Amino acid sequence: GYIDRDGIDRAKILLEVERPLPTVNDLVDFWRLGKVKDDDLKKYIRWRGYREEFVEAYYASRLRMPSVSEMITAVVKEALDPLAFKELLRRQGLIELDKYQQELGLPGIAATGLATVEETLGKPRGPVTWADILWEAHWRLPPLERVVEFANRASVGMIHVAGKQVTLKEEEAAKAVLLYSRLHDFKPVPRAHTVLVGGRAEEIRMPVSDAEMMEATRFRILTRIESRFVRRWGLISEEDFKRLLVAQGVSPYVKIRTVDGQEISMVDALMKAEFLQDLLEERTHLRNSILAAFQRGYNVKISVLDPFSGKEVALETLKIEEALKAIRFRSEEAGWLAQSARIRRVVELRNDAVRGAVEDFLAGAASVGELEDALKALIDDEEVRRSVVEYAIKRRALARYRRMANRLDRALISEASTMLRLYEQGFAPRSEAEAKLQSLVDKGLMLPEEKDALLSISDERRKRELRELAVRALAKKLSRGEISVKDFIASAEKIGVDKEFVEGLLENYATMHTLTVGQLVSYADEVPIPSDLLERKLDALRVPDDERAIIREVVRRRPIRDDISSLVYWMTSLASSLDILPEDVSMLKEVGLTDNELKIRRKIVEMLNRKAVRARIRAALETLLREQYQAQAKGRDPGLITLDQFVKAMKALKYPEEYVIARAQEIVASAANVKLKDFEDLKAKIVSGRWAA
Repeated sequence: GYIDRDGIDRAKILLEVERPLPTVNDLVDFWRLGKVKDDDLKKYIRWRGYREEFVEAYYASRLRMPSVSEMITAVVKEALDPLAFKELLRRQGLIELDKYQQELGLPGIAATGLATVEETLGKPRGPVTWADILWEAHWRLPPLERVVEFANRASVGMIHVAGKQVTLKEEEAAKAVLLYSRLHDFKPVPRAHTVLVGGRAEEIRMPVSDAEMMEATRFRILTRIESRFVRRWGLISEEDFKRLLVAQGVSPYVKIRTVDGQEISMVDALMKAEFLQDLLEERTHLRNSILAAFQRGYNVKISVLDPFSGKEVALETLKIEEALKAIRFRSEEAGWLAQSARIRRVVELRNDAVRGAVEDFLAGAASVGELEDALKALIDDEEVRRSVVEYAIKRRALARYRRMANRLDRALISEASTMLRLYEQGFAPRSEAEAKLQSLVDKGLMLPEEKDALLSISDERRKRELRELAVRALAKKLSRGEISVKDFIASAEKIGVDKEFVEGLLENYATMHTLTVGQLVSYADEVPIPSDLLERKLDALRVPDDERAIIREVVRRRPIRDDISSLVYWMTSLASSLDILPEDVSMLKEVGLTDNELKIRRKIVEMLNRKAVRARIRAALETLLREQYQAQAKGRDPGLITLDQFVKAMKALKYPEEYVIARAQEIVASAANVKLKDFEDLKAKIVSGRWAA
C-alpha cells in the first residue's frame, strides 16, 4: 500500500527518512577531509532538523581555531596582531572576567597589577579578559641565576639600563630574588614532610621555604682556589678554613689514615694539604739548599718551624734523609733525593779532579803518562778515559800552535800596519806600501784579495786625511777673518765635504757671537728690543718662567727709567706745594708702576701734603702772633691771636712743646722789642701765661 497511484515508491522514501545521519561533528570532519562539499554540508546540517540560524552557526563552526599556545606563539613571532588574539579568545568563550565573576559568583580572578594586552602595546587599558591572563602568563622568566646576578650587581650600583644607573637596596634585592623564586615554582612556605628515619616515621620541618633557600644562597662563598689565596696571606683562621671546606661539601666525619698511620678527618687532611701547598715553593728552595750543601760536604745546622706541630725541628744538611723527612718528604722521596744528591756529589768531585788534571797537562805541568794515571783513578770507563786523553793532547797542540801563530800575526800585522799608516799620512809613496804587502803575499802570509782590500782602505783613509787637512786650513782662515762663512762653505763643498758635515764643521770651528740676557737688557737703553727676539733668547737659554717675567719687566721699563724718575720727582715737588694730591698718583700706572709702587708713592704724596699744610698753618699762626704783638707794642690790640691760642694751635700740629715755646719766645721778643736783659724771663712768662705786652 506504500506505492500510490502516481507510481511513487513511498516505502523507499520512508526507508531513506529512517536512515541515520552523521552528527554535525562527523560532518565537519568529513568536510575537512574533503568528502563533503560546502553546499552539501549546509544541506546535511539542515537534514539534522536544526533551525536555519543554528545551521549557519554550525556551518561557521567548521572553521578550526588555533590553540591558545599556538596563537601566543604567533603573537610573539609578530605573525598575529595582539588585539586580534584577544578577540579570537573571546570568541572561544574566554570572555571578560567580570562576567565570569557575575555569572559564576566567583571572587576576583585577575591578579592585582595585571597588565592587559592593550597596555603592553602602549594603548589605553581595556576590560580584563582571559586573554590578558594568558598573555601575562606566556612571558618567559629570566633564569634564576641571572636574577641573582642582577640583584647582587644592582645592590652595589653596577647595573646600567639605557645609560642610567639602577640601584637596589639590600632588602629590595632580597625581595626581588624571593619574587622570582616563587615565579620559578619554588615553594614560598617551609616544607613539612613525614619520612622514615632509622625505620620509624619522623616529621621533618624545614626552617625556611624553598624560595627563601634560593634567596639565602644567592651569595656564593669562597672557592677552593680563593680559599687558598686567602689562607696564603694569613687572612683566615684554621677553624674558618675548615668551615669553608665543609660549606664546599667536604665531609667532616669521614676519617682517613695518613702514610705514617695517623687517623684524621677528611677536612683536617685537606686543610693541612692546602697549607703545605702554600709552602711548596719555599719547601723546594729549602730542599735545593739542603741538597747543594750536602753535595759540597757542608754540614749546616738549622732549625725550621713545623707548620702542624708548631715546634722547631733541628736539621743537619749532612744527615740528608732525616732533613728531608723533617720538611714533609715521604720516606721513599727522601731516599731517592738523598741517593741522587750522593751521585751528584761524586760526579762534581770527579769533574773537578778531571778538569784539574787536564789543566795541568795543558799548562805543561804533567806528561801524557801522568795524565793517564790520574784519569784511571777518576774515570772507570776506558773508552771515555781514552777520549779525554786524546782531547787534552789535541788541545795542548792547538794551544801551542795558536801562541806561535799569534806572535807571528802580531809581528806581520804591525809591520804592514806601520807601512800603510805612513802611506796614509803622506810619509811614504803608495808603491812602497804595495811592495810590502806583495812580499807578504809572496810568502803565503796574505791573500791577494786581502792585499787589494787593505790598499783600497788605505787609499780612502789617505783621501780623508787630505780633506781633514784642507778643512782645518779653511777653519784657520775663517777664524783669522781671511775668508767669510760663505767662502768656507763653498770651499768645503768643493773639496768633497757633504753639506750636512759642513754645517757641523761651522759649529765646531766658527764661533758664533751672541748676546747674553744681561747685554741684551743693557742695550734696551739705546734701542728698542723686539719682543720676539727677547723670547727666542729666553727660550734658547731655558730661563725659568718666574725669571722671564722679571726680565720682560726690566726690558720694558729700562728705556723710560729716567723719564719715570723725572716724573716721580716732579710729582714729589708738586706734592710739597699741594699741587698734586694722593688721587693724582694713579696716573703713574700708565708708565708701568706696579700697584705696590703706586701705594708707596701715594703714601709719600700724602706725607708731603700733610707737611705742606702743616707748614702753611704754622706760617699763618706765626704771622698772626707777630702782627698781634707788633700792634700791642704800639699801644693797640687788634685781637688777632693770643699767646695761649698760638701755643695750643702749634701743639695741635704735633710740634714739640720746647719748639713751640722757643718759637713763641723768638716771635714775641722780636715783635715787642724785648731787651736782652728781659729775654731770659720771657720763657717763664710764656709758660705761665702771665706775659702781656
